[in-house]
Amino acid sequence: MELARDDDSSESLKLSNLKKTPVSNLVLGMYVARLDKPWLETAFKVQGFFLRSNQAIERVRETCDYVYVDPRRYDSSLVDSRKGSPAANKTNKKVPTKAAGKKRIMPAKPHVYADTRSFDEEVQSASPALNNAMQEVERCLSRVEKGGQFDGESFQEAVKPVIKSVVRNQDAVAALVRVRQFDQYLYSHSISCAVWAALLGRELGFPPDQLEEISLACSLMDLGKTKLPKSLLAKQAELSDDDVSFLREHVEIGLSLLSEGTFANNPHIENVIKTHHERHNGSGYPNGLASFDIPLFGRIAGLVDTYDAMISERPYAPATPSYQVLLDLEKNADVLFQKPLVDYFIKAVGIFPVGSVVELNTGEVGIVTKQSEDQRLRPRVMLVLDENKLPRAESSVINLASTDDSQVTTWITRELPKGVHNIDVEAYFLK
Repeated sequence: MELARDDDSSESLKLSNLKKTPVSNLVLGMYVARLDKPWLETAFKVQGFFLRSNQAIERVRETCDYVYVDPRRYDSSLVDSRKGSPAANKTNKKVPTKAAGKKRIMPAKPHVYADTRSFDEEVQSASPALNNAMQEVERCLSRVEKGGQFDGESFQEAVKPVIKSVVRNQDAVAALVRVRQFDQYLYSHSISCAVWAALLGRELGFPPDQLEEISLACSLMDLGKTKLPKSLLAKQAELSDDDVSFLREHVEIGLSLLSEGTFANNPHIENVIKTHHERHNGSGYPNGLASFDIPLFGRIAGLVDTYDAMISERPYAPATPSYQVLLDLEKNADVLFQKPLVDYFIKAVGIFPVGSVVELNTGEVGIVTKQSEDQRLRPRVMLVLDENKLPRAESSVINLASTDDSQVTTWITRELPKGVHNIDVEAYFLK
């Protein structure tokens, strides 16, 4: 079961450029382009990587029987550097360039995060923090809608506890955001995007201060929509060309609102507002920027903005299950969004995220309660409905990753829409 599949002709063309290689023949400097199994059933964080160390080779050998190597991307300097040769230290040493800096998405020294609270512990404190953030964000944004000044300081103080919750536990507040029903999309979108950005930033190893910067910036990217007519934002029919042009003005309006008060001249928030609708292939707006001309924060913002919009119920479109959205993002990797960012985002969010409702091949229905680091298609699931879709007398938890491939008898067949079978997911979390 793969996240995305190409058509047969495209697949054959891709494989024709690659060399099928037994893992026993791997050496430093090779570029592993494909595995003998879906990437998402492994613990590798990105799709495609150079073998930079003997530890990396060993990890591949433990996971696969064979891989597909791209011989065009062999990096001999990785071999020389391990030999410690003078030539490697002098002539092959790579000098950082401005272009290389643009391409980097992880800090030079990534911050390593680990959950300091269990999911059950964190969800109890995350719930009131999320409630307070929603109330304060609604107050701040509705004030702008009515012609008042944006209270950036209060907005920031409301969002901070939600971001800190992600630092303490990567799943708790994300699960609450996913399962709650919100009345006002603009307000909930603001908080949700802060959470998804924090999750991605944590996965990338952003230090805490930078994690807060990207999360706050993403929570404000649609600030300009507060000044657009609600009838336009809620329009269910297809937008006319004039509607689209009017809607796109929220970028300039947001920048104008930002120029006053707490966040005036804040480059991170300004870049996010300005570029969150730019796309990797240059098809976005307002300036048609492409690739690395889009600042990193803008690339992240565009990704989390799209993800949250698609999983949310909107006036003109129903919510799409997270799994299907991730399929769409994967198909648009290096088209609309930078591929490594998509890979890391999928890793951070999870194929079947905590809080999603899933149906098993047995017909039973359950709630995902924990991700599997090594087998991302096989999370831990709390069974709540039996095969006849009737409530179980007692819920029980099944770990789908607890058996090897030859013994698998139970698996997820699909993610179900929010609210299906009247399952109150939050009630199970907050017992």
